[in-house]
Amino acid sequence: MQIEYEARVLEIDKNKLEEKLKLLGAKKQGDFEYKRRVYDFKPVDKSKWIRLRTDGTKTTLTLKEVKSDKIDGTEECEIIVSDFDETNIILNKLGYTSRSESL
Repeated sequence: MQIEYEARVLEIDKNKLEEKLKLLGAKKQGDFEYKRRVYDFKPVDKSKWIRLRTDGTKTTLTLKEVKSDKIDGTEECEIIVSDFDETNIILNKLGYTSRSESL
């Protein structure tokens, strides 16, 4: 299982940040439109969930589990799937309904 490190940055000037990164040698990979659905395990366990996500070019299905509240405390097992909508249909047919979505 991989460990994901995630940070949320609030109230930033996107253009200034992009310029600073460019000066440091960063290369922009593109602008992406993410879609995401989150499903609960059955029975519901607040420390585990399933995420289906796409950036328009790559779609992944991920099982996430919180092991601790430390920065490296969430483990994930992830695979690439070929189609966001079809994977959602498969999950629905298996009895999973998304509890949250960002489309």
